[in-house]
Amino acid sequence: MFCLLMAIAPIGLSEVMAAGASPTTVKEASGLLVDGGGIDDRFVIVRTLDGREIRAYCVARCGDWFADTDPDRTVLKKELVGRKVNLRYTQEASAGRIAGPADDEMLDFVQEVRFLPK
Repeated sequence: MFCLLMAIAPIGLSEVMAAGASPTTVKEASGLLVDGGGIDDRFVIVRTLDGREIRAYCVARCGDWFADTDPDRTVLKKELVGRKVNLRYTQEASAGRIAGPADDEMLDFVQEVRFLPK
């Protein structure tokens, strides 16, 4: 059985790599939603319990959480600032999804944001 697993694993990984995807690990953090918005691309910033700030790009993974401040910029709605959240995110290459960074620049991307009870 060990030999069979060793033979299957490389095939699965090569199929993933051939499809242009790279294996990513989902990270998770809890904290306060402290900021967000953007000009071309929307992001959120979560301050964790240990004081780290995680800036993760939404790419269609956030809800109706932003208000337009002018024609070119959005900000996180005031009623969401300070809310407790659980953030699930991955670090991936920009790959043309975010305006500005090079395609190979590694950025954090939201996978899910859950609002926790107040």
